[in-house]
Amino acid sequence: MPRPRLSTIEKRRRKAERLARWRRQVREHVATNDPFVHVGPRPAYRPSEGEEDVDNGLIEDEERAGMGLNDDEEQAAYEGLIEDNEERTDIWPIDDEEQVDMRLSDNEEQADFISRGSEDESVTGHSRGLNGSSTASIHPQNDGNRRDVMTVDVDEANDQDGGQAPSPPQAGPLREGRQEGSQDDTSIDFAAKLGQHLLRFQGCGREKHLEAYTRHNRAAEAASLHLPLSGYLRQMGAAGIPHVVARDGFLSTGEREACPPPNWPLAFEGRAASDGASSATEEAGSPRDGSDEEAGRPRDGSEGEAEQGREGAQVCLRCSQVGGETPAEINFDIDSFLGYASSLAFARRGVTINLFPRFHSNLRTNLHLYTTAYHDAGRGERPMKVPLHRVTHYCLGRVLGHEDISIYVFFPRMFAAERATNFPGKGGGDEHHLLRTWTDRILLPAVFRHAPATSRQHLPPSWEQAWRKAEAHYAERRGQAEDENASGARSLSLHYDLHPQRLAAVWEDVKRQLASDENHIYWGAQLFFSSKNTKLRFPYGTLGGAWDAFNSTLSDTLDFAYLDRAQVWIDLGKEVVGRGYALPSEQVGAGSTPTTYLTQTCCQEAFVRWAARGGKAQWVKPTMYPVAMLRDASDLTVEMSRSSAQREQGWVFSQVYSSYKELYDAAKTKPFGSPFLSQLAWDPAVDKMLRQQGKGAPTPASHIKRSYLDSKSRLRGAINHGFQLSYGVREEHRVSLAFLDRVREALQATGDWDVARGLTDADYEHMWELSTADYLMYVALNANKYMAALEWILSLDPAGRVGYEHCKLASMLLQALPFTFDTGPIANRAEIWQEQLQRRRQGPAVLGMGLSRTAAATGYGWLLPRIDWEQLVFRRRIATRVAFANSMLRDSYRKNWREVKGAKGDLGRIEAAGRWLELYQADPSCLRYTVEFILVLLMRSYRKEVFRLVKGMVLPHAREAAAEGRIMLCLQDISAHLDPESVADLHVVQPRQRTQTAFQCTPRGS
Repeated sequence: MPRPRLSTIEKRRRKAERLARWRRQVREHVATNDPFVHVGPRPAYRPSEGEEDVDNGLIEDEERAGMGLNDDEEQAAYEGLIEDNEERTDIWPIDDEEQVDMRLSDNEEQADFISRGSEDESVTGHSRGLNGSSTASIHPQNDGNRRDVMTVDVDEANDQDGGQAPSPPQAGPLREGRQEGSQDDTSIDFAAKLGQHLLRFQGCGREKHLEAYTRHNRAAEAASLHLPLSGYLRQMGAAGIPHVVARDGFLSTGEREACPPPNWPLAFEGRAASDGASSATEEAGSPRDGSDEEAGRPRDGSEGEAEQGREGAQVCLRCSQVGGETPAEINFDIDSFLGYASSLAFARRGVTINLFPRFHSNLRTNLHLYTTAYHDAGRGERPMKVPLHRVTHYCLGRVLGHEDISIYVFFPRMFAAERATNFPGKGGGDEHHLLRTWTDRILLPAVFRHAPATSRQHLPPSWEQAWRKAEAHYAERRGQAEDENASGARSLSLHYDLHPQRLAAVWEDVKRQLASDENHIYWGAQLFFSSKNTKLRFPYGTLGGAWDAFNSTLSDTLDFAYLDRAQVWIDLGKEVVGRGYALPSEQVGAGSTPTTYLTQTCCQEAFVRWAARGGKAQWVKPTMYPVAMLRDASDLTVEMSRSSAQREQGWVFSQVYSSYKELYDAAKTKPFGSPFLSQLAWDPAVDKMLRQQGKGAPTPASHIKRSYLDSKSRLRGAINHGFQLSYGVREEHRVSLAFLDRVREALQATGDWDVARGLTDADYEHMWELSTADYLMYVALNANKYMAALEWILSLDPAGRVGYEHCKLASMLLQALPFTFDTGPIANRAEIWQEQLQRRRQGPAVLGMGLSRTAAATGYGWLLPRIDWEQLVFRRRIATRVAFANSMLRDSYRKNWREVKGAKGDLGRIEAAGRWLELYQADPSCLRYTVEFILVLLMRSYRKEVFRLVKGMVLPHAREAAAEGRIMLCLQDISAHLDPESVADLHVVQPRQRTQTAFQCTPRGS
């Protein structure tokens, strides 16, 4: 009697129950904290009574019949092609960063082609954090009798020596809680406090630095290799890295073959290649029984034990200082000026308005200011506090007489958190509906009512007319050659001046119209102005001199009667820089050595504690930015929380950073900052296929390569021309004018407001004083080694092909490249800095490169030994768990992510099968299974393509299965999953003909 056929849902349910029972048993044993608890084998997925195992992983009835697999062979193929635990992790190239579903079955029926070691580690949900907390993980072993024996081990926390060097800078707030000596006194005068800081940086102090110096001497004696920056340069030279930063193009295949093999471990991990066995040697020599303990490796797949004791050389900034050869000077300035205005009449000399504004004129950076916005999420309009730059607004125009002051109109009731832009958007099917209505119904009527008759004729009477005038220049030149017309902008910025005597009446008219119910969405419109980057206009040796110059300039163009001093902010700047310099055509004189100052990380942390003293620790929100992968130098931003006493009094934000970024920063545009640059790591043919699957607008490969080469050229030019300049340390404090008034009163009382002061030794205590030549050479070689490894990978195949495993390593190099010369918050690239991270709650942990760990130990962010440098790929044991290669696809094709990840999964499987053929071609059994595996992939890929062509016929409940190729191309399955009316139009081919075609769409009745 034949067994009853079960539904797919029932089969998956039974399978999930078996797996859940086994996992509960594992968790119970993990809870005992016994490091060697026998848990038992994972249940085999054999069909039970009344159940057909037609949906286990890859092999289905039709396919098994064609291959002639018996039950034992099927189970072996299901559980894994290779019994060796060492190689299992290489079966599926899964990128856990996005949990790409490279399995060909449902999430609940996790296919056992995924290695046991990689999958079972995530059962407990534990991972080793950066702080060295204890970790529980589950590992497969082979006891000689049973196929799988699961054990659990618990790694004890790494004890941290309190006498070690400062911890690496971390992104986000410092640990919250009461500061030592905190009084929670909201009545403290933070204006007087900040005034004292402007006179002398509130860092660690001399005593703390003397203690650190003693610890440094002990560490230098104990370290096997303790290098100043000049020693790092010598080590990079010994590594034999080709100097690609000096090349205009890419490293070619011929040039690569002519170069001797570089010592990549020495350059990237700070150790000689002989310090530890290469991954290829380790894996080739590993025991075939899968015992990780005998191989001396951790069983969690992270190679944590193997990584311990392999820290690279110590890189020391203290030993790199030049010792005060060149004196410095100090200047104060006003860098930015921004705030709210109650009327357009705040512009004494008038304003110039743009009636066809563009979105690129909007604010795009965080101003660290908040405002009340209103949003209706279906339960009525409710107020909320949001960052000001995220509120919908547009640039109205500029202030006459002070044209670097832009005027914006904010619309708090247009705010929507899901909006991708802060520019007024669509409405009623019109792309510019909101801005058009504002202009035609509110702004222009007010302007025309109060403008003199002689001015009206010069103004466009509507938004549409302003738009046509703005694009007239482009439209009239459309017939010219493409390259000639491309030199001009599509839309011109046509501005119209408004007389200052009319401005008050115009804005009052606007506010009167806003009270109308039909203009509800424009209610509460606010005027905001902003002027940035004025530091070069107001540099003075005293705070009083900078403020007097700034105030006199503004008084001529702005009417402070329309400004609330508590709602207007300035960025008060202070900069210390060495005096030594020489132009490229000059020689550096004696006693004028160009120097570069970097702020010490320990002093940045001390400043944060000082800023929070007298209040609550959570009032201060710091973010640290490591400088060029160095532990002991960092930049800092500090934002005062919205509920803090500091912000209530007018202190909004502070930042301390090295001004050497001016070397390569062009209006917030830095080298290697293109959002499309990550696509450089992809094989051109694969990239084309993924674009087709994701329906993305193609970015030509030539443009991406040109962007990379331009960035390389710009960085090279900046470094070459910066060797003879000095770079200092700059700090900026955003405070309200009312707060500045109190700072002035406090410093005038002590006589420090307008009295120039000379620098003393205490003014240098918070800075490292380095030779500009040494530091810029360090930056150049630091960036060069990442570029060299990237270009080396791209040149491996003369035809330009990039393998999947090479692609993952190239992606890592591209993500790390900006950190080699720039600063950046660690949170932006956690996969570079963290040793292990979790993308989503309850998701599996993925592996990063651990720069934070190595920087804490050595002072420099060496890479953890997770790379096979002979093959330039991630080590096979962890290749499935590294956190790279998926983010670029997710960002580019978020809308069609399912199709893209499916295409990427197929690519990874084919490459994995190719590696199996290379490794196990002498083993007939493994060779047979690999060939069968490839056949299954081809069948499923063919079905996916067929259903993609007829996806409009697929029923809604079957679309996911059809897209994954899980629906058989037989009449029974097609009838069950396609629209019945469409099935009647299909001509089904007889089984003997199915190798030619699956089915053809023919007209009904033919």
